[in-house]
Amino acid sequence: DEGLVAAAQFFKRDTRKSYALLADALQVNPKSVKLLKAYVPVALARGFDPYAVNALETLQGILSPAAFRKYIDENQLAGLLLQ
Repeated sequence: DEGLVAAAQFFKRDTRKSYALLADALQVNPKSVKLLKAYVPVALARGFDPYAVNALETLQGILSPAAFRKYIDENQLAGLLLQ
């Protein structure tokens, strides 16, 4: 997971490539916290808000409430949860 997240970060200017890497990785490991956390901002950058919300809902089921709130706050995603 670390390698895929690093690759997605490397290609962050090419959101299409970054998104493809993370989306493919999530097909194999859909409960990876690292992949999900990296996927949300990339999905948002591509305009795939419903997919980002779905990933957030998955994260919410995996993370503790405190860890989830910290991720939301650090990435300024509170407005996304209201959709």
